[in-house]
Amino acid sequence: MFFSTLPRYTHAQKLDSRHHSGEKDPALTFEGFVELFAQWVTARNADHTMAGYGDLTPLQWWNSENTALREVSAEDLHVFLLEGDRSTRVINGHGIRFKGRDYMAGWMTGRSGTRVHIRFQPHHLAQIEIFDADNRRHLGTAHLADQATDEQIEQVYQARAERSRRVRRDLRRAETRRRRRFKAHTTTGPAQADTAMTSKEAAKELRTWSSGRTADDLPSDYMPRRITPPGRWAVPATPTPIEEDT
Repeated sequence: MFFSTLPRYTHAQKLDSRHHSGEKDPALTFEGFVELFAQWVTARNADHTMAGYGDLTPLQWWNSENTALREVSAEDLHVFLLEGDRSTRVINGHGIRFKGRDYMAGWMTGRSGTRVHIRFQPHHLAQIEIFDADNRRHLGTAHLADQATDEQIEQVYQARAERSRRVRRDLRRAETRRRRRFKAHTTTGPAQADTAMTSKEAAKELRTWSSGRTADDLPSDYMPRRITPPGRWAVPATPTPIEEDT
């Protein structure tokens, strides 16, 4: 209901087969959205009357209830917003490893080896909540170690956006290349392709698409480095060269 009152509402009434009403209105800022949403919540609860409840507003109906209220602490309510991780983890000298990241907290000092469970708020992983795995008691909050700065995060988002643009551009090019042209015929006969391409061009494009990379992803002087396998790897034995008699 609230979204339908905002500019650029995607399900607004259509002016024609292609354009929606208000789609060219100025974009709403985040601050403007928060202010309008607060006004809507207030009007919905304090001004809007409900016919099925004696024409009372939701706030009036709530205040007319005589049941005693039991206030719950914000810390207890916060638990209902968390998802749980099923696996059991252990606190070590580097904190706790979760989703490929390290989380640390001062209260972890002296608790190495403690078995814990993790609960977290989805999409907000700057901090996680730690619970004892044996008695489910809340031990404390752990914060992301080595967190990137706002400038670094913005650079990552810009790089992702640029990558998305390049992928879309490559897809458009691939769609254009996929269209095959054929030679004109004046008599009945099998179709013959009319695409000119050198063997080198064909091999290059096949290598590009089979590797999942575009030609722009690698520098011109790129050379793959040799990797020395660790000692625990099983590698084929190097055959001893045969010396020929001279």
